[in-house]
Amino acid sequence: FVKRSGYWFRANLIPVRGKHLDVLSSTDNIFIGMNKAATAPFVYFFARYMFYEPNSVWDLKRINMWNTLLPIPVIFVLYDFFYTLLHWALHVKAIYGYIHKHHHHQKA
Repeated sequence: FVKRSGYWFRANLIPVRGKHLDVLSSTDNIFIGMNKAATAPFVYFFARYMFYEPNSVWDLKRINMWNTLLPIPVIFVLYDFFYTLLHWALHVKAIYGYIHKHHHHQKA
């Protein structure tokens, strides 16, 4: 659906620069392992936060458009805003090579 919406608005696809990475290096595996290791604690603390948050709605009878559907686009906009700022910050030359360069290693 999302890919098709670009055609509806006559948007051009971003050309792929770089080759596909078919063989993972040890650095690739380290980054993958670190991301996998960070996922479980993130999910745990997020679920724990949502469980103890007083504004979190768990009763299905209390769910409505205002407390369920309306926040979804707001969450996406806020997430993208801060994600973009962080992504730009990771391109600072002092830290780019240590943290973020690997992200652009494949099909940048």
